[in-house]
Amino acid sequence: MRAMNCNDRIVLTAAVVSLAVLACVPSEQEVSLRVYGVSGQAVRTLVDGHRRPGTHVVRWDGKGDDGRAVASGVYLVSLGTATLRRSSRMILLR
Repeated sequence: MRAMNCNDRIVLTAAVVSLAVLACVPSEQEVSLRVYGVSGQAVRTLVDGHRRPGTHVVRWDGKGDDGRAVASGVYLVSLGTATLRRSSRMILLR
């Protein structure tokens, strides 16, 4: 695997059971990584806290914060820090 340039990226890789979110954090800081529905409602908080610089892999199992499976559809994954906000669309198919 080649080294990744840490330019505030979100990379999505699909798997059968879960979605891997590859979040690149350029410096030590507070980070939030959340999944939202297309209408803006919060679905799941994946990360909410301090992270060291580097690439972090977080898995989403397709469930909401309540532990129940969410419906198939379009979702947004949002990476936020004090200095940036990046979002990426994803499609969940069951």
